[in-house]
Formats: sequence, structure tokens, C-alpha cells
Amino acid sequence: MIQMLHEHTYPVVQPHGPMLYADQEQLKLILRTMLGDGERAIIVDLRYTDLITSAGLGILFTLQKELQAEGGRMALVGPKPSVLTALRDWRLDQILSIYATMKEACDALGSTSS
Repeated sequence: MIQMLHEHTYPVVQPHGPMLYADQEQLKLILRTMLGDGERAIIVDLRYTDLITSAGLGILFTLQKELQAEGGRMALVGPKPSVLTALRDWRLDQILSIYATMKEACDALGSTSS
């Protein structure tokens, strides 16, 4: 299940449970809709995600590239140890902005907005 919320004016995508191959189309549609709606700062809240597959990692990487091309940013929040390990194994921790808390992510996105 994937929920959409707002935190300090930022849209938040909140996947619950494992991010499997079957979830990738729903997640991709939600994120591309946000981009199409003009969102340029997006938070992906991973606090409720206990597993992420290579398809999920690929979606996060692609979204980051699309946002950067539009002058935007993405912040990942609170990945559990298994998800953080996957991000590190794929070296995505060197590309994606990862924060422990929602406040840290919102502050970081706000510090670069114009």
C-alpha cells in the first residue's frame, strides 16, 4: 500500500510494507503525477517499508534523475536497516539524500528552495 500525505507543504509518498516489483507501477504513477503537477521537492517516507527490491531502488534512482532535470530534489526519510543496507549496496546513498527524520528532510529541502 502506498499513501500520499503532505508535510510542511511538501508532498510525501509513504510506502507501507515491502516495495516489490508489483508496486513499482503504482509508485511510478504517483511520483510522475506529482512531477506533472509541478512538484519539485518530494519526500519518500521509508519508515514503514521493511524491504525494497531492485525495482523499487530503480524507481527511486529514476525519480531523482527526473527531479534533478527539472531543478527539483527528493529526500528519503527513515529507512529501516534492511532498506538502508540495500541503498548502500547499490551505492544509492551517494546519490540520494537520506535523512533520519521528517524534520531533517523538510529543513534540507527548505534550505535549497528559492
